[in-house]
Amino acid sequence: FPSNRLRDYMLTYLTNIDKINTHIIPHVAHSMFFTPKESIKHEKLKLLHAGNVRYPRDPKNFLKALSQVVKSSGYENSIECMFIGQFSDDFIKIVNDLDLANIVSYKSGVSYNDIIETQKSFDMSLIIEAICDEGIYLPTKVADSIQGGLPVFCVSPLKGTQHDLVDLYEIGYFADNTNIDDIYVKLITAIDDFRNHSLPIIAKDKVPYFFEEYADNKYKEIFDELLNNM
Repeated sequence: FPSNRLRDYMLTYLTNIDKINTHIIPHVAHSMFFTPKESIKHEKLKLLHAGNVRYPRDPKNFLKALSQVVKSSGYENSIECMFIGQFSDDFIKIVNDLDLANIVSYKSGVSYNDIIETQKSFDMSLIIEAICDEGIYLPTKVADSIQGGLPVFCVSPLKGTQHDLVDLYEIGYFADNTNIDDIYVKLITAIDDFRNHSLPIIAKDKVPYFFEEYADNKYKEIFDELLNNM
């Protein structure tokens, strides 16, 4: 299973599987896909959201918080955000109504390799999840971001996998996706850290959980268990 929470949820109906016989292995791609991130000094914090922002995901709370940020004294020209993927019918209207047309850019989906190449020129990966009681998934783009050297800004359920990972591995920032004020505060924190050159540093030796060596070792454990039980 890619996350503890997804495993625990699925075992509520996969009742023939004993929890002790499960393993947690995150979605990872081989590092051959990831060349070193470009060293670019931006004047603004640049966020990239790669993936759909349509039902059940809803970007409204993030966009409202972003609008508050760019209207705050000293933060008018502090951030920009690109969305790549599919959008809800009212996405562009919301962007325009909130006066974010100069802050938010967007384009339709591109290939996986193009996303990996594009993220090299950004400072942080934006993750927006659906509002729900518990976030049980590990979006593939979380691991893609970490493998590409980008910290994450997760707008996710308060109780969920992304909150767990940010707290455990210090890979970025977490904001409650139901709370506009919390998203605003965390955006301000991220911008301040960017200005102070203190964004979380992502490196394989610091967060091996997201790299193929970790997955490889876990699979070896599984195969060894199987062989020993034959």
